Amino acid sequence: MMPTSPIISNNHAQTTRSMVAVGALIVAASSVFIFHTCRRKQEDNASNHAAGSDESDVYKQLGISEENLPTHIQREIYKERKRKSKYELISMKTPMYDNVYMLDENREQVCTISLKKANWYVKKGIAEWS
Repeated sequence: MMPTSPIISNNHAQTTRSMVAVGALIVAASSVFIFHTCRRKQEDNASNHAAGSDESDVYKQLGISEENLPTHIQREIYKERKRKSKYELISMKTPMYDNVYMLDENREQVCTISLKKANWYVKKGIAEWS
């Protein structure tokens, strides 16, 4: 008598390989999702740490809910949250100064002022263009 070995049909083997491939894809996709989620949490924590703690956190630590605070404090907490949400979007649209140098009688630089302020000094007769 010949020893019998288990015979697996081609259909069963193909199904098994397909299931293994699907399992590997699920593991890979979940790994990417977990990595992305962890990375996002780290970025959020870093941005929250950079922005500082919220005023409402202080009240929460004291056991006071936000709804029980006076309306003027609730408003300040709201405004602070709005400011922090737009913090990364803030940039100056124009330069702070136009780099107009104010000189004294000895032609030494006193300060840097805006063009508007320089024109005001000239208009009032306090200074002159050189």
